[in-house]
Amino acid sequence: MGIRTLRARRGLTQTRLAELTGLAQPSIAQYETGVMNPERMSLMTARKLCKALNCSPWELLEDDTTDAASKDAADHGRH
Repeated sequence: MGIRTLRARRGLTQTRLAELTGLAQPSIAQYETGVMNPERMSLMTARKLCKALNCSPWELLEDDTTDAASKDAADHGRH
């Protein structure tokens, strides 16, 4: 699912997620947009995000952009 999808499904803003985790809002934005690679985040950061988003590390590390591209291809009959 990725951070953006998990956050949105829980009705959280980036600012609120930052408050819950103690992370900076720009860092969350950078993870969501791929500027910072979620696969390279520290274990402590991953733990904080998993706790706040009530998710597994695997869900956290899924790529939102891949999900969007797959959905777009499926919507247009491409695979």
